[in-house]
Amino acid sequence: MKLKKVSILTFSKENSYGANMQCYALSKILQKMSCDVSIIDAQLNKPKYSFPGNILQYINVVINTIFRSKYLPRFTKKYRNIEDLKQNPPKADLYIVGSDQVWNPAITKRLSPETYFFDFLPKTSKFISYAASFGVVGSPFVENRLKIKELLDRFQDVSVREQSGVDICKNSFDINATIVLDPTLLIDDYSEIIGDRKEQNNKLFYFSLMHKPENHKIVKYMSDELGLVATTISRKPIHGFKIIRFSSVSRWLKEIRNANFIVTDSFHCLSFSIIFRKNFIILPAHVDRITRLVNLLNMLRLSDRIYLNPNDIYTDNRWKTNIDYTGAEIVLEKEKEKSLSFLRKNLQL
Repeated sequence: MKLKKVSILTFSKENSYGANMQCYALSKILQKMSCDVSIIDAQLNKPKYSFPGNILQYINVVINTIFRSKYLPRFTKKYRNIEDLKQNPPKADLYIVGSDQVWNPAITKRLSPETYFFDFLPKTSKFISYAASFGVVGSPFVENRLKIKELLDRFQDVSVREQSGVDICKNSFDINATIVLDPTLLIDDYSEIIGDRKEQNNKLFYFSLMHKPENHKIVKYMSDELGLVATTISRKPIHGFKIIRFSSVSRWLKEIRNANFIVTDSFHCLSFSIIFRKNFIILPAHVDRITRLVNLLNMLRLSDRIYLNPNDIYTDNRWKTNIDYTGAEIVLEKEKEKSLSFLRKNLQL
C-alpha cells in the first residue's frame, strides 16, 4: 500500500522544549498510522538579541538541532520567505497545521499569520488543523477576520486544543471545530528519548517560562516542606536552588519524569507531568494567559492543582495531597480515542 504523504506546518525549529516535543509527538503518531511525514521548513523570523544573548542562543540552537536531527522526520526544502513558499509549495496528500499556538498572531506575525492558515496552498489541496491554539480567550483576529474566515472555509476539518478555540471558531468565523488533545498526550511511552530507567531524584523541579523572583521564595518553601532539593533551569543563580544552566530536550523530560514534585506555568511541562503521573501544581506567571492550562486541568478534573494567587501556598495545603489519577486516566483514554479518530477520519484510515 502506498504511504500517504503528510506535511506538517508548526513551530518546528524554535528553541523550546514544548515546541520540539509537540512536533515529535504528532509526527510519531502519523508515522504509526503509516504516513510518510515531512515538516514544512518555513520558520518564524528570529528575535534580535544582544551579543551575550546571541552566544546563549547559539548554545540553545546547537542543543535543539541535535534533538531534531535525531528524532524528527525529514524537513522539506528551506523556504527563505513567503513568496518562495507560495511559488513552490511542498507536495503532499494532506497538510496539517498544528499543534501549539499556530493561530496566535502575536507569535505568527514574525512570519505571517495567514501562512498558518495555508494561504500558500492551492484550493484543491487538502488540509486540516490538529490541536491548533489561538492562545487567548477572545478572537485575536479583528481587522483581518474576513480573510481568516475565507481561509478557514477551505479547510477539510478543523480541530483546536481548547474550548476557547471552539468558541472563537464558531463566534468569529462560523466554523465548527473539534477539541482534541495536544499530541504529546497521545503517547504514553517516551523511552525512545529518555530510556526506560526511572530514578527518583529527591527533587522538586520548578520549570517556569517566566521566572518571577517572588515565586522563588514560595517554591523554596515548598521544597523545604517536602524535604526535596529545589531544582530549576536558569541562566542565573537563584538562592536555594540547584541550577541547570543548559538542558537538552531529553534532560528536560528526565527532570520531569524523575522529580518527586513539579511546579510550573508551562502547558507542556503540565502535559508531561500528567503523562508521568507526577504530583504537581501550577503557579501561573500571568493569570490572563492560562486558558490552555485551565482547559486541560478542567478536562481531567484536576483544576484544584492551580493556584491563581501564589501566596495561597502558605495557607492552602491542598498541594501536599497526592494526586489520584484514576478519574483523569479514564477521561484521558476517551479523549485519546476521540483525537486519534479525528486523524484517522481525515486520513481516511
